[in-house]
Amino acid sequence: MKYSDYVDAIPLGSCPFCASDDRKFIENKTAYVTYALAPYHKHHLLIVPKEHKKSFLHLSPEEHMDIQDLAEKSSRLLRYLGYEDFTLMVREGAGGGKSVEHLHYHFIPNVRLGDLDHANGVRNLMSDGELKSLVEEVRNVIDRL
Repeated sequence: MKYSDYVDAIPLGSCPFCASDDRKFIENKTAYVTYALAPYHKHHLLIVPKEHKKSFLHLSPEEHMDIQDLAEKSSRLLRYLGYEDFTLMVREGAGGGKSVEHLHYHFIPNVRLGDLDHANGVRNLMSDGELKSLVEEVRNVIDRL
């Protein structure tokens, strides 16, 4: 089954992470480690808060600590499986290509992120003008934090 077909079949208003109790490898009070149904790699792991949250900005201090604990355990698990490196990616919210509105963290071993952009096009360095504009934009926002 294609992942897009799986996502399209999710009933409106339901969450596959909230509805799943049988896929947990490791868990603590507020989060759990599971596997990706449509993995980028055989040992692609996910860390998922048990409570439905859309953003890591909405996590409690306890949830942050529990996720950090599971991130350390996931890292050790991947190293025991023989991997020297992995990519950690946080997915939150919906839209922009994200398929599930439940915050989750991907642990993906041996995936190279580097030469291609999100649309499989060649990545290019920013021009001096683009870089100057970016720095100015970010600094203006930082001043408002």
